[in-house]
Amino acid sequence: MSAVVALGLLAGAVSIGTAAAEKPVEVRAENPLPIFSAGLAPKELSRTEPMPVRFSISSESRLMEEAPLRGFVLEADRNVSVDVDGLPACGLRRLRSPDTDTVAAACADTIVGTGTGEALLAYPEHSPIPVSSDLLVFNGGVEGRVTTFHIRGVNPLPHPKAIVATVKIERVRKGRYGSIATTRIPVIAEGYGAITAFSLEIEKSYVDQGERHSVLSAICTDGKLLARGEALFEADPGALQTAVEMPVVRPCLPSSAPVGKDGS
Repeated sequence: MSAVVALGLLAGAVSIGTAAAEKPVEVRAENPLPIFSAGLAPKELSRTEPMPVRFSISSESRLMEEAPLRGFVLEADRNVSVDVDGLPACGLRRLRSPDTDTVAAACADTIVGTGTGEALLAYPEHSPIPVSSDLLVFNGGVEGRVTTFHIRGVNPLPHPKAIVATVKIERVRKGRYGSIATTRIPVIAEGYGAITAFSLEIEKSYVDQGERHSVLSAICTDGKLLARGEALFEADPGALQTAVEMPVVRPCLPSSAPVGKDGS
């Protein structure tokens, strides 16, 4: 899959070993704050046996206040995969309820990631209002070659309203890349809101037919994992443009010794 995606980004029960994560890769634009940071852990992985991994992504940028973030497109290394076969899915209708506790209880088994988000609401004739929300990432199911995740947050003003971004992860054969994750972020506060920061982490294991699976897994064949993508911003109403392109190379340590499925 994607090291997403994205995203991706936790209340997972998977053990990924004791290796510390590398410092996240930062991709910068012309504005002074980093646009994105992305990380994958652990660093040591089997050459042949897929191992559970944790993916994290975050962003903080003044650029997003001027041109709202509307989505991502991320190509991910073919050695990173997503597996939700046998994992329950949660539908959009449930996720659009404004009551987070009710949603979390109804779809607890489908949660694959957690995080936080910040936004700025700039209503006409009002000073900008900063707001924040917890984020939950839900499994939306599999159809053919496409896996769906839903990232849910809440805009608290003027009344709580769920905001749901959908991530579509398609398996592809494109040289070194094995999946393309496309994320679309909905309009916030009728167009008066813009995301200013977010942080997500995806890590989840589950049991299906007596076997333990990890939503995200990876192997390390040659000392690196690759990703390539772009962030889409709305500079003018209704017009998307690519503001940031993101080539990322993550080092990994290919292990010649057998590594257990719990990362040990």
